[in-house]
Amino acid sequence: MTRTFDPSSLVTVPLMTAPAAVALGAELRTVARDIKLPAAIDQSLQQLTVRLRDLRAVVGDSVPTPPTQSREARAVDVTVDACYSGTYDWCLGWSKLPEELVPGAAATAARIAEVLFPDGLKFTQLPFKLEWAQSQARLDQVDKKKLAADFEKLGGSAFLAALRKAHERYGKALGITQSKPEAEPAPELRKALDTFGAALRSYVVQIVAYADAKPDKGPALAEKLLAPLAAWESTARAAQSADQKTDVVSPAAPAAPTA
Repeated sequence: MTRTFDPSSLVTVPLMTAPAAVALGAELRTVARDIKLPAAIDQSLQQLTVRLRDLRAVVGDSVPTPPTQSREARAVDVTVDACYSGTYDWCLGWSKLPEELVPGAAATAARIAEVLFPDGLKFTQLPFKLEWAQSQARLDQVDKKKLAADFEKLGGSAFLAALRKAHERYGKALGITQSKPEAEPAPELRKALDTFGAALRSYVVQIVAYADAKPDKGPALAEKLLAPLAAWESTARAAQSADQKTDVVSPAAPAAPTA
């Protein structure tokens, strides 16, 4: 296979989201702003600036609204709250029956309530994901203490089944137990990000070529101009090694080839 020698094959830059690319582009422009650049590098920087402007325009048009819970999650939350509230009332009703009329019923209801409602229904007012976690902990205890038999004894199997089903839907709606597919970037955003990446590679190539041609002062200039890119890649590597989420999707090979 014949190898092509163009910036895209010579330089690999970190993969990143569009907002992250805008930030990196702005940093690169800032460090170069007060430096008298060689003509080739300056021309490449101007091209990068144009691509950065295009990317900023597209990113500005695609800024999402503040994150809110989905309509589905809100609807399921209402269902979960209703199931727990109904089960609470059911337990409360059984607990009021006199022992001499229905032996053991009140004690059985109390065992269930102790696990599901140690502090009443306060947990149903928590933020969605915290409420889901509290619900999961309660249902785990129901299984651990084998309380399904107590539900059945009091004719409440339908309550437990409803709790389990609503809880399962809750986890899916919140993206906890079933991941939601990530939306693909809009075509115009993808195009703007790709063209910015191409301009960035060309800029790196020009800088590295100058550093190779001018060993007396070129390397120092290259180090200064490419410092934001080097720092960006180092941050990405550190975050990946610590298994942390960052704005950079994944680090790539060296930002520039060895001259």
